[in-house]
Amino acid sequence: MTLNDIRKKSGLLLIVIGAGMLGFIFMDLMNSGTSLFQKEQNTLLDIDGQKLTFTNFEKELEENINIKFLSNLGTVNITESQRNAEKDLLWDQKMKEILFVEKFEDSGIAVGADETWDLISGEITGNQAPLFGYFFRDQTETGEWNQYGPELIKEWIDMGVDNPQWFRYLFFEKKYH
Repeated sequence: MTLNDIRKKSGLLLIVIGAGMLGFIFMDLMNSGTSLFQKEQNTLLDIDGQKLTFTNFEKELEENINIKFLSNLGTVNITESQRNAEKDLLWDQKMKEILFVEKFEDSGIAVGADETWDLISGEITGNQAPLFGYFFRDQTETGEWNQYGPELIKEWIDMGVDNPQWFRYLFFEKKYH
C-alpha cells in the first residue's frame, strides 16, 4: 500500500474515525450523571409541576441527620434503622408540604395569636414537635427548668448567633415552619 492509496481512502478513514468518536460521545452521554436521559431518573416526585429530586432529598436528609445526631465530638453516629426512620419522616414532611400547603393557602383559613402559639409550641393541642422542648428550655441557677412561653422564646431567638443552640434553632425553624 502506497501513500497515494492511503490518500485516496482518507475520506473513508475520516468517516470511520468520526463515527467512532460520535459513538464514544453518545455512549458517554448515556452513562454519565448529566445525561439528558437521566434527568427524569433523578425525580422522586412530581405533583402539579412541583418536583422533588433525589439529590435534593438526600442533601436535606443528610442535613437533618447531621443536626439531630451530631455529638459533642463533632461526629455523627447513626444506625441504619435510625437513618431509615429519618428518611421516612422527611418523606412524610415533603409529601405534606407539596400536597397540603397549596390547598391550605387556597382555603382562606385565618390563624390567630393563640393558634399561632399552638403551632409553635403544641401546648394547646398536645402536638408539640419532639424537638421543641429541647431547643426552647432554660435552666435557672438552682437547676430547675423555666417554663417556656412566647417571651422566653423571643429572648432566646433574639440572642441569635450568640446562642450556642442557634444552628439547631435554624434547623427547627426550617423543618417545622
